[in-house]
Amino acid sequence: MSASEYSKYLQFDITSADGEKTVDISPGVSEFRFYEDIFSPVMTSKIVVMDSGKNRINGDKFNEPLYSGLPIQGYESFKIKIENQRKQILNLNDLKCFLPSGLITKNNNEFFSLNLISKDYFTDSTSRVQRKLPAVASNQNVESILKRELQTDKQYFSNPSTSKFSYQGNNRKPFTVIMNIAGRSVGDKPDKSSGFLFYETRRGYNFFSTDYLSSQSSAEEYFYTNVMRTQYDPQGFDLNRKILSYSEEQTKDIIKVIQYGGYGSKRYVINPYTTSTIDKPIEFKIDDSSFAIDTLGKSAWKAPEELTEKQSRLFSAVLDLENDPSEVNIDYSQFLSQSPFRYNVLFSQVINITIPSNFDLHAGDVISVNIPKVGCNYEYDDDISGKYLIKELCHYISAQQSYTYLRLIRDTNGRKTQ
Repeated sequence: MSASEYSKYLQFDITSADGEKTVDISPGVSEFRFYEDIFSPVMTSKIVVMDSGKNRINGDKFNEPLYSGLPIQGYESFKIKIENQRKQILNLNDLKCFLPSGLITKNNNEFFSLNLISKDYFTDSTSRVQRKLPAVASNQNVESILKRELQTDKQYFSNPSTSKFSYQGNNRKPFTVIMNIAGRSVGDKPDKSSGFLFYETRRGYNFFSTDYLSSQSSAEEYFYTNVMRTQYDPQGFDLNRKILSYSEEQTKDIIKVIQYGGYGSKRYVINPYTTSTIDKPIEFKIDDSSFAIDTLGKSAWKAPEELTEKQSRLFSAVLDLENDPSEVNIDYSQFLSQSPFRYNVLFSQVINITIPSNFDLHAGDVISVNIPKVGCNYEYDDDISGKYLIKELCHYISAQQSYTYLRLIRDTNGRKTQ
């Protein structure tokens, strides 16, 4: 049985903002979408509800409309538990409604949408980092912020960072400070590029370098074919690993790459005590042999030679010496050019696929896809196929079917052969 068939709502409770009333809305949920994204520190969701006004909300009365009877005004809590055909469980207990919308009355029924977001978003909005963070590894400072300012008990996952600098919070929100730290952080190997990502999944909070994410092994492998196959196929084709739909985005916009300094850039670091640049400007090129990174696709860069001869973007920064002119707090040479390049190059190849429901996948995972050559269903195209990073994920569930939509990205084209 294909996992693209229906999923079962084991629990779908909504609790009023004051915590006094709880209603099971599973019979009225017509559509449910859940989202994760490696560029988002929170998870989001959207529910489409059809209500016939047969709810028991106050005492023994059974004929009350949900929207006005609860009432739904925002900040309602949810407990959601869904089981798909593979017996995987989607368990969500930390989402709050931030926008009820689209209320329509038709044929004596009410239709409306509920937009949900992680509860910690509201904690972040009312919290500030007022202290100065110590000069310890970046991943340690992120963990400290999550525990002290955000006061979350969610799990935290990260890879080590070699960056050790102090940082003044300046009354910024916790997520804002963490995002600023992420762009200045360098991975656990000195010859690797900079640039971390901070995001939330159902597992918890994640703070990983782009290189770490790119070096992961594949969690799953999927296949796309135009040939009709069934679960009784003698080749043993697994329907749960079939790509239901596929499209490729055109992202190779050379103008944008040049604007971002993707092929080459130059850094100027100014000493505030002498008002002069440190030594000479530091040049950065995409094909620099000292800039070794792990890639999802082919390891060899093929940038146009005419575009790498000179730098297309200039970066400048004031050297962070704090109160000691002899001690550097933040070394801009490690990330000033590298981070923008690394974030930008992640989108060298982007594809969108829809697969049978798989609740075990998360944003930040790596999967392998196999796309056949045009006009040939049994030979795969190695320029498109290979490993991809899940940039964003959406689990879609309706009364008739459920599937998972993935937006996949990678930093180089082609299947990696080594």
